[in-house]
Amino acid sequence: MKIRARAIRLALSFAVIFSCVAVAQFIYVRHQTYRTIRSELQDWANELAAAAVSEGKWDIQGYQNMAPLVPNSYVVTSDGLLVDVEGFIRGLIPSVKKPEESLYESPQRRTTDIGEKWLLFGRRLAGGCVIVGISDPDKFKDSEALLRANADKFGSTLEEAKRLTKRRFDWNVDYAVIADSGALESASGGVPLKTDTSFLRTIPDATSPVAIEGKLYLVVVKPIRDSSGNQIGMVIVPKDVTSEQRALHQQTVFNTLVAGTSWLMCLLIPLSYLIFDEIQRRRQEMSIEEALRTGENQIIEFKRGFIADILAREIAAFANTISGNIFLGIDDAGHVVGLSEADAYQRGELLRKIRDITSGKISPRVSTQTAFLTYESKTVLRIFVPRGEQPLYAVEGLFYIRQQNSAEKATPQQIVAIVNKFAR
Repeated sequence: MKIRARAIRLALSFAVIFSCVAVAQFIYVRHQTYRTIRSELQDWANELAAAAVSEGKWDIQGYQNMAPLVPNSYVVTSDGLLVDVEGFIRGLIPSVKKPEESLYESPQRRTTDIGEKWLLFGRRLAGGCVIVGISDPDKFKDSEALLRANADKFGSTLEEAKRLTKRRFDWNVDYAVIADSGALESASGGVPLKTDTSFLRTIPDATSPVAIEGKLYLVVVKPIRDSSGNQIGMVIVPKDVTSEQRALHQQTVFNTLVAGTSWLMCLLIPLSYLIFDEIQRRRQEMSIEEALRTGENQIIEFKRGFIADILAREIAAFANTISGNIFLGIDDAGHVVGLSEADAYQRGELLRKIRDITSGKISPRVSTQTAFLTYESKTVLRIFVPRGEQPLYAVEGLFYIRQQNSAEKATPQQIVAIVNKFAR
């Protein structure tokens, strides 16, 4: 009866604990996933903003030559002039000012407020219009004929024009498709159009996803400033996070279902732990001879000596992926070079440094088991790292996983997959 009572209490306790862990996992993974994406977007925005100015002034030539390749980005002046659009997202910029009538008659030369020279041509469509343009038209022959030929490709209706992509047009021709309502339906490049920048006030700056045309985006807005610190424009860098949000939602549904039924399954947990512990014990007791015969693989890592940052990544990768052994004192070629730490004091200092890594550099704390081994009169330290009891372990905010025989930085999709696999 006592055993049965303990089993019931264990089942109830496990259900409660798993529910709490599931919530913590969701909050933690969601935060870390969006933190990683937000950091990437901010880096891109900073690079674009830096490339757009030189000596405190707009430098379009420098921007075109030095701007990094970013999947989705918008550059806008403070008075609403579109400078560049890459990876158009419908609905992010709600509307633009319609072009002047003269553009529909023949190609027109224009110089923007920031000094960029354009040759522009417009074509009316059923339901809207299309504007095509060439920046610095004097660099190209027959620019006017080139614009007319590309304008003809858009067809006669707004719906036809919206379906076309940049690949259908000459590389030096930019375009914008505008509905009769003023809505910007499609764009690529820097066709100089005016927009009302007040819409940016409704976008949370990468704090949480914003819904645009049925999809979720994280958006970073970076001011562009002149030499006096005055804002002269802004960079907008969005990223579609619909798939990440869907994966997080699926994780929540999964964890909720598992938490509700976990008490039925927890009787299998003691047996699972017995098997797991036996596997861990066998891996832990791997000898140097066996490791040398096998060589580096997913569960064996050789390191010539102690380097804190590298060792932290390797330990976290094992804790995030699969249990394994790290041998200090063996080089990548499988040669036993030994450690310089010979006496008891030096060995104690080495173990202290490893504890600093597992409890300081890595979060949450990782439990490891260490043993000094001797091979041909040379000292080798074996560090056994079990697959962690938490879903993920970070090194200064970054996640690493074990792939074949190395530690690699995990992508947001891999992070979500690890959490889902761990939850199962």
